[in-house]
Amino acid sequence: MPAGVAASTAIVNVTIVDPTGPGFGQVDGLVFGNASDLNYAPGSHPPESGATIAAIVDGAIAVKLTGAPANVVVDLLGVVD
Repeated sequence: MPAGVAASTAIVNVTIVDPTGPGFGQVDGLVFGNASDLNYAPGSHPPESGATIAAIVDGAIAVKLTGAPANVVVDLLGVVD
């Protein structure tokens, strides 16, 4: 989170870029459920992207990839307290 921002929820856009193989991503506040937020595969154009609401735990959100490695871009769209 940016310095000086106190919130319990973040609204983020997560984009999966340049995956080396298939996989899926999850976005959360360090506690992951059983469902994927983003599925990805090599050559997907445009890149897989989606807005999600993530719980903030100790000032952070987390992105977990299962499957092939990929680059991840996270844009903070807003926060809710």
